Amino acid sequence: MFQGKRVMVCTAHPDDEIFCSGTIAKMVNNGNEVLLVVGTEGEKGSHDPTATPEGIAALRRTELETAAARLGVSSVIRLHYHDGELQYAADLKEVLFRIVRTHRPDVVLTFDPWKRYELHSDHRTIGFAMIEAAHLGANCWYYHEQMKDPGVACHKSRELYLFNCDEPNYYVDISDVWEQKLHAASAHCSQFGDKKLTENDVRRLTNRLNPNDQITIEPMHKMWQSDLYL
Repeated sequence: MFQGKRVMVCTAHPDDEIFCSGTIAKMVNNGNEVLLVVGTEGEKGSHDPTATPEGIAALRRTELETAAARLGVSSVIRLHYHDGELQYAADLKEVLFRIVRTHRPDVVLTFDPWKRYELHSDHRTIGFAMIEAAHLGANCWYYHEQMKDPGVACHKSRELYLFNCDEPNYYVDISDVWEQKLHAASAHCSQFGDKKLTENDVRRLTNRLNPNDQITIEPMHKMWQSDLYL
């Protein structure tokens, strides 16, 4: 049984955890600590011309906190970048290297940046940067100056899984936490509407590349020969 591990889930926007929220719930319920890293404030995530970016961001922060609490996430680390403006540059990479080296997760889950026809640049960008941090954080000559800070140490995560992928090779059965996934997703009223989410809603909102299109399975691409045992 996968227990007692520290897991880091890295997303671009305040509602992106829905792609793997069933897996998050299962890991928490199995006695693992899950930290959620969110790249942007999501301040452009509205079709309402009367809304303000500040108001949208504040609302989405509250929704994220509610969703994270419903999943049992231990803490949310917000990076405060602007929605739609994440760049695969030294600034973002350095921030994520520091986070990995500070929290030293055993497992990292993030977006698959190689997904074909991915329309949102933020998804690709956060995926590329997080993969580098998880894989190369053990090399002290990347952002070497970080090693001078107490509590920061070289670290490589043992397991790496990519969600929202189109070449899945790993599947997590979330049938036992399905209602918990729906309950957490329904916190994002600004994105999905103020109503109870149905199976069809979640099918529309998340990637469905599962055996027989089974909605209570979350598909991922595992990068190394590891196993969540979920």
